[in-house]
Amino acid sequence: MQSIRMAYTIFLSFLVMVAAMVSAQAADPSGLWLSQQEDGDRQAHIRVSRCGPTLCNEIVWLSRPTAADGGPLRDVRNHNPRLRNRPILGLTVLLGMREGKDGRWYGKVYSPERGRVYKGHLTMLSDNRLKVTGCQKVGFIPVCKSRIWTRVGQ
Repeated sequence: MQSIRMAYTIFLSFLVMVAAMVSAQAADPSGLWLSQQEDGDRQAHIRVSRCGPTLCNEIVWLSRPTAADGGPLRDVRNHNPRLRNRPILGLTVLLGMREGKDGRWYGKVYSPERGRVYKGHLTMLSDNRLKVTGCQKVGFIPVCKSRIWTRVGQ
């Protein structure tokens, strides 16, 4: 009887360990993601990968990469005038994202559309859908906005 209980305990421990591993893998936002502007006018691909405890990322493709003058699309809305000449292609938009105990990733989100950095987090909704949320305080109230990115090539 005791050996059956011991085998049952070992089996349950194994199941918990496998479930934790699957959960950790499912929460990995590494890959190539499609992001769209709110109006659907422009699209971008963002490559995300793990870099130690944080996420590396960059915009690797734009549906319309050139500005009206024929040059590369630049970060003209950035609130920092010194950064307004940098190209959007190659830009990092997820800043200092670290995995939380709840499976979300926490850090900051840069919006080239608005030229602002927001406190934010990432939530894997499924293997192919990533919710990117940015928040700012208006008075004492946090106001958040989310966008759903979809995995490219799935």
